[in-house]
Amino acid sequence: MNSSTADPENDPQHWVSLFRGFADEWRDSIYSDPPFARVRKQMRLDVLEAAWHVDASVAHRTWLLGFGDRCVPHYKITAGAIVGFYDLFMTLCCRTDFFPDVAGAMAGGQDQPHPSRYKDYAFLLESGRLPLAHRVPDDPVRHSLGLYLMTAAFHWLLYHEESHFLAGHLMFMQRMHAQADIAEAPRATADQERAADLRALESHADERAHLQAVRIYAGEPGLWSHPVESLRSPAQGVRVALVALGSVLLLFDANRPGGESSHPLPMTRLLDAYGVVFTTLAQKEPSLYGPDTTWIDETSMQALMDQTLGDLQAASQLLRFKGSVAALLKPLFEPQTASNEHVLELRSVKERLARLRPDLAECQSRVVERSLRGAALDKW
Repeated sequence: MNSSTADPENDPQHWVSLFRGFADEWRDSIYSDPPFARVRKQMRLDVLEAAWHVDASVAHRTWLLGFGDRCVPHYKITAGAIVGFYDLFMTLCCRTDFFPDVAGAMAGGQDQPHPSRYKDYAFLLESGRLPLAHRVPDDPVRHSLGLYLMTAAFHWLLYHEESHFLAGHLMFMQRMHAQADIAEAPRATADQERAADLRALESHADERAHLQAVRIYAGEPGLWSHPVESLRSPAQGVRVALVALGSVLLLFDANRPGGESSHPLPMTRLLDAYGVVFTTLAQKEPSLYGPDTTWIDETSMQALMDQTLGDLQAASQLLRFKGSVAALLKPLFEPQTASNEHVLELRSVKERLARLRPDLAECQSRVVERSLRGAALDKW
């Protein structure tokens, strides 16, 4: 893409406005029942317009969730992360091995790799403008697919972050560890008990986000109408949700710090996502996949598995992931396969979460009860 200042994509404010549009749609999309609708309207969302980093402090996990002014979630995202998501999905849509069944001209412009790409976009800034250094699809269908996947990725992150509040995680952390803030940047910590609890809460928020994303994109396809006609089906809605969130997790993996972390490994989270989604597919859960689940059978599930793994393998190559995504997931579907570090971590996280669930249920009920009666949330 050229760096003409006439191009709105070179204007940082363009990206801020684009994300806020996604967030506004998200606020109105789900949880129409009174308690959650009321809570969502109180949520604070800030875009750090002058911040172009995606570094260890936010690490593309660009959300910082805490009390804000009235004990409601307060999300912060850097403008650099918004650009990074656009860069990622547009570049992927220029590859012939990413959604190969969606035909179209692959790319226009000249790609300009940079060691800070997907981590810090300050290198692009020139006189307050942002001349993007990536490729975008020439074909409007592939371009629309990139935007759609970017939307799905942001919605999945928003579903995850709101779960920390709606599922009582903030209240739990205040009670158990005297600190209610939950940062989405993985952080090393010497407090192993706190780190173990945080990993369990992240897994719990992931569970809710996976199912919410699947419900929105597969069970209610009219809500987020797919711009590509060939992908307007419940099965392809599942594909969009899995590939969007999986690409984000691969990006997290490329940026993750070392040491004892407050989050499960990104590939552990991807393993969990596949387990959650394919388990509910096998159960033909109508609340997730709509009233007509006749399309769900062994053949369609295998086709969905093959498509998503192919798409994510393309993403893993772009992000220089060391290994095969299919090999990573193999123990989940072939129990006789030797467990890897991600299977073992997932088992440990789920065991911890099982122990926390009674306390979390009590915390969640208090959040809902206060919201139902319109109580102020400035005190637990």
